[in-house]
Amino acid sequence: MSKETFINKTRPHDSAYKHVSGFADYTDDIKEPKDTLYGAIGLSKKAHAIIRKIDLNKVKSSEGVISVITYKDIPGRNDVGPVFDGDPIFPEKKVEFYGQPLFAVAATTIELARKAVMKAKITYKNLKPVVTIKDALDKNSLLFKVKKIKRGNASKKNNQFKKFFKRKFYHRKPGTFLFRGSNGFCNS
Repeated sequence: MSKETFINKTRPHDSAYKHVSGFADYTDDIKEPKDTLYGAIGLSKKAHAIIRKIDLNKVKSSEGVISVITYKDIPGRNDVGPVFDGDPIFPEKKVEFYGQPLFAVAATTIELARKAVMKAKITYKNLKPVVTIKDALDKNSLLFKVKKIKRGNASKKNNQFKKFFKRKFYHRKPGTFLFRGSNGFCNS
């Protein structure tokens, strides 16, 4: 082993001294640069609805507002789903949950950004929520497309197991142990 290997030796974290002594710089300790902009997000007030209209005129003309962005301002793909598509940064037509981000505001202070967001006029067409599994199945409202992974004939194997199980265990006492041997299933 080389001398650089540190196995089973305690080494302090690089910034440990600064953290315990109070000299570490945290985000809240750093002075904000001049002309820093602050953001606020406009959130949906509905859990499941079609967006009929978003009027952001009063938001854009609000004091201190520098910019307002919506789905129209996103170059490229408007989706941040890490595995499956369907998680837009800002939705275009349909709201999927209460508090879903609809637009963002950049302003000269955090207070002005938050006040501007409140001036948005959004009209919705409410949709009936899908709350239960039965509702989802009835409406074919699934999160993902159904995928089948199939190898061999599962129905045939299932029927074979049922017959075997009835034959071997129907009259057995509780506590019987089933294990797989070289000739198939065996019991104790």
